[in-house]
Amino acid sequence: MAGGFDPGAAVFYLQLNAAADHSDLRRVEHLVEHRFDGVPHLEAKAAAPQLDMFLIVDVREAEEFAVSHLHAAMRIDPDTPSAQALAAIAAQRAGRPVLFYCSVGVRSSEMALRLQKALKAEGAASINLKGGVFRWASLGLPLENAGGATRQVHGFDSQWAKLAPPPMVLVPEISAED
Repeated sequence: MAGGFDPGAAVFYLQLNAAADHSDLRRVEHLVEHRFDGVPHLEAKAAAPQLDMFLIVDVREAEEFAVSHLHAAMRIDPDTPSAQALAAIAAQRAGRPVLFYCSVGVRSSEMALRLQKALKAEGAASINLKGGVFRWASLGLPLENAGGATRQVHGFDSQWAKLAPPPMVLVPEISAED
């Protein structure tokens, strides 16, 4: 519904918030898969042994990426316009399918869906990493940052951090008085 109220989206976000409040990552994964059913969702356990076959795109903010990310991931801001995002990944894609991820899969599913048609026209798949970096880290799969290997994960904010496995990091928010 362009420019208007989308009751389906409203219900989706209410359900997501409730699942986050109850620290229920499995419920969040289910809701994301259902909402973005046109996007393939790949389990972290299945993705891990074949990561080098994908172009890995992190769809989180710079602060989140700095704390940790998947090996060889490139970051695209979640609000990047589709044409700009496609241009950013074009040189590195080299015919590979694109695996998008974020904290739990919402931002990455949105990006995967937005770019899906264009990638498909180029013969590439647009895939979401199910459960995002939170699921990845909860399985003990490798993460890195500028300093090398890490176990830390950025919790996004205090509500979503309930889904993040320890050790979780939150960047302090800046108050309006600062």
